[in-house]
Amino acid sequence: MNKTKLIIILTLLFLGGLTMLTAQDQIILNDSSTIDCRIISIEANVIQFKDNDSAQISSETKSVLADTIKSYTYDGKTYYNSQHRKKTLFATYNDPNTEDTYIRFSLYVPGFSFENRIAQSISINAELGTGLGVGRITENGYMEIFMFSRKRVVEGPEEWPGAIDYTSLYPFFKLEFRKYYSLHRRQYHGRATINNSANYFSLYTLAFWDDLYFVGPTWGLQRNKNRFYFNLNLGGGLYLWSEGSKIQALIDVKVGVLLN
Repeated sequence: MNKTKLIIILTLLFLGGLTMLTAQDQIILNDSSTIDCRIISIEANVIQFKDNDSAQISSETKSVLADTIKSYTYDGKTYYNSQHRKKTLFATYNDPNTEDTYIRFSLYVPGFSFENRIAQSISINAELGTGLGVGRITENGYMEIFMFSRKRVVEGPEEWPGAIDYTSLYPFFKLEFRKYYSLHRRQYHGRATINNSANYFSLYTLAFWDDLYFVGPTWGLQRNKNRFYFNLNLGGGLYLWSEGSKIQALIDVKVGVLLN
């Protein structure tokens, strides 16, 4: 290989490498204005970049909120806002919570709950409260007139001397392991995640004082507004008592206030 060909090859390699190093990214804002730049990082809901005319290492890094742009081109690929839910573009979650433990009082199904975060998206929730049952016992067994957070899975004896009206409290203890899965998505779309306002999956265990137990998986939804909260669990599992067991659905609704 003669010297001229070697110089041409090295020059082409140099220009190719220079083109790669100075490849242009682009951000298009909601008002259709364009920023020609070099994107430095994409995390949480913020894109950090440097202008092309100041792309030196020592130059100032600028940022733009992701929800203020129509699209951006990064490493030769263009991403649009409608695609953000399909692609993991913002992997860092900016945690707005200042507490790791939340103490709540439920007004619907009275009781206290203590939720403690053991990781950013994982928590243990313990609850102590009581359900209420109002009904009538007849020769055909139990007939519940009103049941407040307590599933009836046991039938009464075959024979009764007569109808008996009753009102019963059903103290319970609940222990739940939660994995929140929608924190990133809610934050990106500008929705609140304070005090674990998100959706989750959980392993749900429940023990009533009167010999009834439950264990099973649930899907949950928790929302907070000012000092009030709403929580919903939907799932199913195994109910156990001293004389038997049964697989049934579970619905758990709580409405109350945050105490801390």
